[in-house]
Amino acid sequence: MLNFALFFLLLTQQQAGEVEISVAPDGTQQCDDSGVCTWTKDVVVVYQDLRVTAESITFNKNTFDLTAAQHAVFTRGEERSE
Repeated sequence: MLNFALFFLLLTQQQAGEVEISVAPDGTQQCDDSGVCTWTKDVVVVYQDLRVTAESITFNKNTFDLTAAQHAVFTRGEERSE
């Protein structure tokens, strides 16, 4: 299993954008009271020119920490990591 841990400094950027998250129609989403959500099944997260795809992604809405697991791919512009 390939894991990526990414830290987005969204709060410190002058032009903060929306974080878009999508999952497969039969995927799942679980969020707790602290703002930590986990999505499973063909998850895609897009923020500006950043794109992360994986079978499972956990995102903390307060700290903007993102962890992607199982077939994780990180793309930013021409850069790509698998």
